[in-house]
Amino acid sequence: MKKLMILLLTSISISVLPAQQKADDILGIWSVDSQDAHIEISQEGGEYVGKIVWLQAPNADKGEPKTDKKNPDKNLRGRSLMGMPMLTGLTYQDGSWEGGEIYSAQKGKTANCSLKLIGTDKLVVTAKVLRFTTTKEWTRVK
Repeated sequence: MKKLMILLLTSISISVLPAQQKADDILGIWSVDSQDAHIEISQEGGEYVGKIVWLQAPNADKGEPKTDKKNPDKNLRGRSLMGMPMLTGLTYQDGSWEGGEIYSAQKGKTANCSLKLIGTDKLVVTAKVLRFTTTKEWTRVK
């Protein structure tokens, strides 16, 4: 009887524990906070990366695809924003994705970044440049 009670209590306590987060829970398509772009996060070579897969306004005034015109590297200014990598080098560590970089095509700047998943549909994106920190919240695209 004692063994049965222990088994019953153990199974109940395990069933009420919150689901354990896994590294791949971040995979998928995310809408940025301004809702004018979607970023697809995938895994490549053991790291998590993100690229632009949708833009609310993908074309410039004359109808040609928007390009990375503010990139500090002149050789990259002609590349299309669609499909462009903007998250690189992230690895999963203790419930967050750390050690990566995020690129802002609007500013032509790169910053260190980390990501933290809240529930299943909110992603907190923290970018750090020197002593300045910016935090944004992205939403999973269903």
